[in-house]
Amino acid sequence: MNQRLNLLLALAFFLASEPLLAQSPEPPRTEHGYPDLQGTYTFRTITPLQRPAELADKATLTAEEAAEWAAYENRRQNRDLIIDSVGGAGYPPGVISYNEFWYERGNDTVSDRRMPLCNR
Repeated sequence: MNQRLNLLLALAFFLASEPLLAQSPEPPRTEHGYPDLQGTYTFRTITPLQRPAELADKATLTAEEAAEWAAYENRRQNRDLIIDSVGGAGYPPGVISYNEFWYERGNDTVSDRRMPLCNR
């Protein structure tokens, strides 16, 4: 019994410490010394990269403000949609945009409700 307990404790220790050992001490750097931010990014959010002028004094939004912002941005960004059922203006029959599927439209803010994606 004591041997099993020791084995279980050792296993728990190694499993708990593995994520700490897997992390590098600092992010990788480019040849110029800046953090290497290469990767695949998505535009699937309505949170702007820079803080809008009307929200200059707010770092994060309340749940109500975020819902209001989402409704406003969804109306603004999707005003050119061709699908009537989701709020688009619609085109005459037979006239569609073949590139509609390339648009990566988001419909919500980021989960922590910070207003700009880049805080500067």
